[in-house]
Amino acid sequence: MTEKAGPESFEQLYYQQLQGEFYADAYYRERSVEEESAIVYSDDEDKRLFSYMINTFFRCKRVLEIGCAMGYLLRQLVAYGYDAYGLDFSQYCIERVPAEIKGRVRQADLLAIPFQNASFDLVIGLDILEHLPPSLLQKALLSIKRVLKPGGLYLGVIPAYGENEFGPMVFDYHQRESWIEDVRLGRPFREIPLDVDGKPHMGHLIHATVGWWQHQFERAGFERLGQVELALHQVYDTYLDRGRWGIFIFQRKKTSLREKFLPGLTPLDPDFISHFPLRPQGLYSWEYWDSPGWTRWTEMVACEIIKRQGRSLIVPFLVAHPDCSESNPVIVHFILNDQPLISFQVPDRGWRIARFKWSSKEKIGVLRLNVSRTWQPDRFDHSGDKRQLGIALQPFIQGKLY
Repeated sequence: MTEKAGPESFEQLYYQQLQGEFYADAYYRERSVEEESAIVYSDDEDKRLFSYMINTFFRCKRVLEIGCAMGYLLRQLVAYGYDAYGLDFSQYCIERVPAEIKGRVRQADLLAIPFQNASFDLVIGLDILEHLPPSLLQKALLSIKRVLKPGGLYLGVIPAYGENEFGPMVFDYHQRESWIEDVRLGRPFREIPLDVDGKPHMGHLIHATVGWWQHQFERAGFERLGQVELALHQVYDTYLDRGRWGIFIFQRKKTSLREKFLPGLTPLDPDFISHFPLRPQGLYSWEYWDSPGWTRWTEMVACEIIKRQGRSLIVPFLVAHPDCSESNPVIVHFILNDQPLISFQVPDRGWRIARFKWSSKEKIGVLRLNVSRTWQPDRFDHSGDKRQLGIALQPFIQGKLY
């Protein structure tokens, strides 16, 4: 099904059908047919991958996620140590935000972001802006620009159509004659897909080409960092679902004379990104425990990528196997880059520390670990959680002291 409408009709659809109540239990669920507006939103590999991408390649401290839903990506960023916040206009989502980040998420509209001017280094919007009508997009982009520091970055995923100079083509507009005509005239598509209930499919109101989206950001005072996008695609496209290939990175231009003299974010280094060797593997999502706080469980074999931030690296880890004993210890091996193997024979449950020294030439670390066996907590027996756990890791500590 398709809907043919002008810009005024799309804005009417947005305010009458696609407000916060649209994004509730009927939206966040398994689809029974492809044409339904429904999606499973979970704390899965997708969130871990984007949090790793941000933690590794974006030089920022204060982060805002627009359209954060239940805040699962935000939770990963907070665990990594970011001063991160989120907003969403769905009451359903706000009520389901994890308790440990509840104070960091606000129910608010993207068109009026409730934060001060120039207060964030990075704004994230993963599949968000296409939910707006075209007539309100500039207002949203200016709202984002307002809260970004001069030189700050916008990381977005946008389901754009057509050829992409800096990445793969995600959607082809040649499937409909009306879309071809819209592209020729340089406008978003007038005919949009509808779901089984006659509403815009997935709540998407903007269907447009890569070039159209880029032009809208440039109008609002942004510059596209295409070479950085290209480098990220080279690393991540293998691991991301096709729908997440629409990665865009825009930098807020420094417009006033005063802003041009302000220090900005250091541009990302595409060579650093494209030569980065691996991605994390064998690591579950960050979880918050009353004690000791942020913790992440591993599988039997795991790999983490670490940016060097000092002379030393301290890795706190927990062995919690109930069958751990003198006669049956848990053996844990660590290797950082090409350094010698560090091994632990752990005879009892508790926290330990693995210590490493960075060599003078090391800028990044590939930390590999192996645990001799896994275990499954009793509380998993009667739940859908079937994880086999290795060891638990706390946030790494880096500094001058060894």
